[in-house]
Amino acid sequence: MSVYCPIDDFDELLDPNAPYTGAILFLPVLPKRKEETVQQQFVRHAGAFQVDWYAGEVKNPKEHASYLAIIAMGRVVLPFLLQDFLGTSLPWLPALRVLTRQDPGNGSTDREVQRAAWRAWAVQNQIVLKP
Repeated sequence: MSVYCPIDDFDELLDPNAPYTGAILFLPVLPKRKEETVQQQFVRHAGAFQVDWYAGEVKNPKEHASYLAIIAMGRVVLPFLLQDFLGTSLPWLPALRVLTRQDPGNGSTDREVQRAAWRAWAVQNQIVLKP
């Protein structure tokens, strides 16, 4: 991405004695990177995954870059991942199973059974979730 900027807006870059040529400079604009909290990283990646999932662009969640980035964050992301799993229809079960190496729902395909099992697992493992 670049942004239109007349050169005369960048006086510090130009020799003040040089004649104005009327040239236009296109500068690349890079997003500022700041330190993100785990929650901010999760929200960013989950949002990107959610958009692609609901647009039908994701066939296998485990092949989506943001889904994999969430898994790569490790167990520290579990509170946010569990909270999202309990409140959305996004397919977080594979990520939860990978991160915990457990399946408290015993392979059930019933979403409510899975939610209840993972909620109990969170309590048992002292992971604080919103009510």
